[in-house]
Amino acid sequence: MFHVHRGRRLAVTATAGLLAPLVLATTSVAGTSVPADAGPAANPSGYDWSDVDLSDVTLEVGQILPLTGGAASYADLFRNGSDLAAAQIAAAGGPTITFNRVDNASGTPEAAISAARQLVDDGTPIAQTSFPEASIAIVPIIDDAGLLTFNPAGATPEQLGAGEYLWMGGPDGQAPLRFMADYVHETSPEATTAAIIAWNTATGIAAGEEITARWEELGGSVDATELVDIGSSNVGPQIARALAGEPDVVFLVLFGPDNANVITALRDRGFEGTIMGSEFDPQFEAITGDADEGYVAITYALDPELDHPFNRLFVDGFRETYGTDPEPFASMFYENTWLIADLVARAVRAGADPNDREALYDAFIADPATPTSIIGTPYVWDTETHGYQRPFLVSVVEGHVAVPVGVIADGELQVGRTLADLAGA
Repeated sequence: MFHVHRGRRLAVTATAGLLAPLVLATTSVAGTSVPADAGPAANPSGYDWSDVDLSDVTLEVGQILPLTGGAASYADLFRNGSDLAAAQIAAAGGPTITFNRVDNASGTPEAAISAARQLVDDGTPIAQTSFPEASIAIVPIIDDAGLLTFNPAGATPEQLGAGEYLWMGGPDGQAPLRFMADYVHETSPEATTAAIIAWNTATGIAAGEEITARWEELGGSVDATELVDIGSSNVGPQIARALAGEPDVVFLVLFGPDNANVITALRDRGFEGTIMGSEFDPQFEAITGDADEGYVAITYALDPELDHPFNRLFVDGFRETYGTDPEPFASMFYENTWLIADLVARAVRAGADPNDREALYDAFIADPATPTSIIGTPYVWDTETHGYQRPFLVSVVEGHVAVPVGVIADGELQVGRTLADLAGA
């Protein structure tokens, strides 16, 4: 059914800690090596701190994470990326970074508000947060305190421009999902009818509406849209209603084990059409068995084999430290932690206190950009929306491995292109 562009295999993951939680050590980070002649002057990250002495600088970064609740294993992904970055930053002559981690109870607004207040009371100078509803809830607190806060786990439309001090440390994760319709239309033009199964959240509902609008624009019809509560143990009724109209394709806006469970349930019910969703993790095999064969996913861009210096520093360090390939959420906390370290250097250059909230905010606003990234291209923030653009991958699962078949970049689906093509590698 798919026109798959064959090539090297690439493990593309998005929630490695959710399916069979990876309780990975975060107290001892081994993958800290940088070239012997790099030191503070230069390192594979692209940041140059040769003109400042950061050896005696310590910065505490607040992290509002899902330490409890149904999505608690996401916290492992976020911590693994930021812990690795902190160790490598110190090895490269950067500041010592520590973390003050507080709980948002898997994105609960009330818990996030309490967590943000704790960071403010603790005097934390800069922060990272997670989950859309929780991030929006803390805006009045961080704006009042002048606490620059990034959400590295990705943006949703309602977060963009929500507050002066809330910035997206990752791209808009909802916007590319409408390209599910484009991909199926291009690769399986005979498919005309669809069903959608999405999380019963604001993001899930909105993404489902965008997919529906695009599919209908392309001439198809959506005969059923079913919502699933996070962590629901009984999806049978939704599966039955979704398949009642005999769709050619089922689009999923689900994450973690919910995504794997629905893929399995669809195949168990005899559905043989296209299943395309919003993430993939090779640990799906523990739940899906062979049901994930042919599954198509849109994921945040990460290529463990991309031959770019910053990517190699990240991937090789992650493999050395945790014994597995990294996944995109870890990569975004990793990159954002490097950026925060650079804000320290900028403040020191300006003669300011690197632990002062205003100094760090001013350092970022003066140049809201990175010199490069693990995918080989710089990130530049939009000062109106507080987000930035980053490519996404489209992959087809073959033998429990996600094989890239295209990218979403510059606002369009580009079947057959790779991250290496975009980076000029």
